[in-house]
Amino acid sequence: MGTETDMIVRDFGWMCAHGSIGVKACLVRRGMVEEESCRICQRASETILHALRDCHKVKEIWSLNPNLSYEIVNQAVEFLCYVASPRNPTRVVSRSIRWEKPAMGWKKLNTDGSVLGSCGQAGCGGVVRDDQGNWIAGFSRHIGTTNCFVAELWGLRDGLSLCLSLNIPCLVVEVDAKAVVDVLRNYNYDNIVISPIMDDCRQLVSCFQQIQIKHCYRQANRCANYLSPPVDVLQTLSHKTIIQLINKIFTKKYLRGDFKFKITSKNP
Repeated sequence: MGTETDMIVRDFGWMCAHGSIGVKACLVRRGMVEEESCRICQRASETILHALRDCHKVKEIWSLNPNLSYEIVNQAVEFLCYVASPRNPTRVVSRSIRWEKPAMGWKKLNTDGSVLGSCGQAGCGGVVRDDQGNWIAGFSRHIGTTNCFVAELWGLRDGLSLCLSLNIPCLVVEVDAKAVVDVLRNYNYDNIVISPIMDDCRQLVSCFQQIQIKHCYRQANRCANYLSPPVDVLQTLSHKTIIQLINKIFTKKYLRGDFKFKITSKNP
């Protein structure tokens, strides 16, 4: 089979296995139709298997070539053996994740953005710490309605502006959104919706003597995460809750990232 045919067969098999074929039984589960009887025979539920094999009208097609089912099974087995050929083995690696101090003389900025739903009320925040993990400055703001990617960019922009106002020459920036890091590194990326804020971020980056922008795991970015609620904290939380939140963020142990988190990932 050719490459294009392989992809069609693979995609169709995946859709069958995940119930993504538009037969009535699948559509009923999604609330798109009310009844699931086969539109051809009207005798049974129109499942994927019924539509492909069990419907008496479909069986008539299969009967035209007695060897058809045998040939399909053989080709399916051959295809499965082909796609399931041995690959490089992978091993599961567990490692501890924590916020790490920057090199001596450097400062570190952690930012984050959050949104209610896929596109709703959003907020961003961040924290700047020195090479000993001590607090230098931080910020938190309500953005309005946007998506998570734009919220992350707003957090980065505000954090870079804050660091410039503090006259920080050498800065490490960590965000837990890898897409933001990739876009900043790709100067060919163009998106008319986010171009203004993206241009702001790139212009701010160019103002530092030395700067490193890195992706970090969310577990190592929890302090910035607490500073980026998707809604205006002062309007939604009680005074007591705000005090408890601030105390949790700014305890010395938490601020310096002395908590460790274990994650499991697959490495070749």
